[in-house]
Amino acid sequence: MTTVQERETIAIQFAERMNEDELLNCMRCGFCLPHCPTYIESGLKESHSPRGRIALMKAVAEGVIEPDEDVERSLSLCLGCRACEPVCPSGVKYGHLLEEARDIIQQNKNIASL
Repeated sequence: MTTVQERETIAIQFAERMNEDELLNCMRCGFCLPHCPTYIESGLKESHSPRGRIALMKAVAEGVIEPDEDVERSLSLCLGCRACEPVCPSGVKYGHLLEEARDIIQQNKNIASL
């Protein structure tokens, strides 16, 4: 579980480190959906799709939502297979966004546990 301070720090790091242009490149077209194993296995839950995760990352970076356990869970469930990337008409580098978001969360949780 993340503390209030951890969530605040994570949100600041998302705003500073996430590539805003790349987050905005997602057109939400849905071409990625049939290629995402976690989206399919989740029963088509949007937050477990590449475009859903990008929307979560963008919302955290913009301060619209807090980086809570649901956001962390959605990001951690992704296999990182990047099957979504070759079918993306906008060429979104989803894997890089995912790695950066996971790194931000993990670094700040590690700092808090010291």
